[in-house]
Amino acid sequence: MTNLQAVITIVIISLATLLTRFLPFIIFPSDRERPQVIRYLGRVLPGALLAFLVVYSFKGVFDYDRAELMASLVGTLLTVGSYIYKRQMMLSIVLGTAGYMLMIQFVF
Repeated sequence: MTNLQAVITIVIISLATLLTRFLPFIIFPSDRERPQVIRYLGRVLPGALLAFLVVYSFKGVFDYDRAELMASLVGTLLTVGSYIYKRQMMLSIVLGTAGYMLMIQFVF
């Protein structure tokens, strides 16, 4: 890839990123009522995406040994438990990731 091609690629990727960030605000300005379907998707999609991520995270874990399964379960329980207790998303993510990594590195 030449320097010109690299610059063109970076510019196109930057423009596409900016477009995806600003497009919702252009299509749905704050002074107008959002359509019913958009409000519905705003309610249902976060939970659906979370369920999808959980299923995706555990899809291959049963092919491994028990140690990997236990570490994944500990990380998941830490994430869910800390979120239910504190309702702090970042804290839950950090605790779940740290618990999983500590289990993989030091316990199993």
